[in-house]
Amino acid sequence: MVAVALGLLATTSLGSAQAQGTTSKPSTGTRKGDAKPQPPKWPELTRQQKDTGEKWLALLISPKEEIVAKAKDQLEAVGLGFGDRLLRSVKDSKYNNVNGHLFEVLDRIVKPEHAALLGLHAKHKSIAARRYVLKRLFVFGRPDSAGVFRTARKDKDIEVAYYAALGLVKTTRDLEALEAVFQRCSKDGMWEELGDEVTRNLRQTRSDVYLPWIRKHLAKDDTIAQATTLRFMRAIAPAQAKTMVRPFLDSQHNILKKEAINTLRVIVDGKDPLPPEKITVFMVISMAKEWKKRI
Repeated sequence: MVAVALGLLATTSLGSAQAQGTTSKPSTGTRKGDAKPQPPKWPELTRQQKDTGEKWLALLISPKEEIVAKAKDQLEAVGLGFGDRLLRSVKDSKYNNVNGHLFEVLDRIVKPEHAALLGLHAKHKSIAARRYVLKRLFVFGRPDSAGVFRTARKDKDIEVAYYAALGLVKTTRDLEALEAVFQRCSKDGMWEELGDEVTRNLRQTRSDVYLPWIRKHLAKDDTIAQATTLRFMRAIAPAQAKTMVRPFLDSQHNILKKEAINTLRVIVDGKDPLPPEKITVFMVISMAKEWKKRI
């Protein structure tokens, strides 16, 4: 009955929209008044597939590694249709050692083209599930996940909100989201933990859109903020930003000189940054002189 009612409502709305829009130009997209697109659905499984999935799902708690390994293989074989059940099985408990197995199977069966299905669980009651979903969506980096990211930025869990912000930068170059990522990475020791992931995923967004943001943060009277900005530039700054880096080659702070040299290596020469601990004082002096000649 509900399906029939929805069908009638959609037909009525569409007919009304067509009647009112006869004098307007044709549109290739959904017009105001058209029926809203239905949310995606997980593939349907047969009764046998469901029973098989439940059987092997129950065995993920086995203390025997060989049984758990076989269970994961069999759940993968059941396929994408069992993904919803796997996500609904995620629980928050310090005694729960099954979540890792569930996530491993999900990694195998849920691909980037299935991001919309994963997004259905972005408001899962389990924090562990929400963290998994938002991190995977961020890694997938699909533009159609932007709406999920915007909503999840308000999540009370720091990890969920962080990956939502990171995903929003990756898919839309959102500057407010970039600021949220920057603030977290600026905290003591956080760049060492998060820097590789940030750089690896945001380099595809490199754009002059970020130049005003970069200029603002380099101008701050804060060595840590400046160093973190130089690190971010390796991922997001175009080569033309090299002139913003040049003043730091004369900095009194050795850390800023090192970061400036590494940033120029990346955005100008396309090379990987050198490990800061391997750049000696003499190397800094020599490389800074060479870069000043070039830019």
